[in-house]
Amino acid sequence: SLYPTYTETSAAGRAGLTHIFTDQITLEGGAQFEINRFDDAFGTRDFKTVGLYAGATLDFRDDPVDATQGWFGQVNLEPFYELNYGNAAARLTAEARTYFGFGEDDRFVLAGRLKAGLLVGPDLAEIPPDKLFFAGGGGSVRGYAYRSIGVDDGTGTVTGGRYLLEASVEGRAKVTDDIGVVGFVDGGYVAADVFPALSELRLGAGVGVRYYTGLGPLRADFAIPLNKRAGDPDYAIYVGIGQAF
Repeated sequence: SLYPTYTETSAAGRAGLTHIFTDQITLEGGAQFEINRFDDAFGTRDFKTVGLYAGATLDFRDDPVDATQGWFGQVNLEPFYELNYGNAAARLTAEARTYFGFGEDDRFVLAGRLKAGLLVGPDLAEIPPDKLFFAGGGGSVRGYAYRSIGVDDGTGTVTGGRYLLEASVEGRAKVTDDIGVVGFVDGGYVAADVFPALSELRLGAGVGVRYYTGLGPLRADFAIPLNKRAGDPDYAIYVGIGQAF
């Protein structure tokens, strides 16, 4: 796959179990391996990783495609060992979403999302780039290019980081039974070794429209970066199915 920050050639495998306790609670776990070659700011590097994974999902939303009440939580942990460099590491991500509906038939909804990530391990140059964190794009910080928010090495080259923090607030209103409008603010940053100052937080804001169908809302969002850097777009447009989160 090709991303703005690296090119990856890889083979991977995973074996595990998923236990659906109830409609709201799911646990999973197992083992995985990857063989990768990456071309990025650090040059061409080969990695071989073996590890475990475990995850828990708690979904208490009234509708997973277009929630108006409830909350969602997900935690994932991936300890792994990289054979070529001889390093042990672990990657942890946690995300929470909540929804508050108001008015008749919940025609007004206030939605919030918070996501954090942490990677404990060696120097960035010895971590596979696909294990590092990036931000930006339709499911992250709207107004910025996909995976464009990372660690700037000082020359404009962006690599992934070991810390991630993202947050979104979105207000949704149904104008008719079929048409809705939204307004939103997204924020996020990625850090190498310590969390940066709040001035490094990347903020995006925008508006969108929703067309409600039997399969869920069709989504179109227009966003601008509020503190754009050189190379960031002046605006971005996102189209998809389902709410942004």
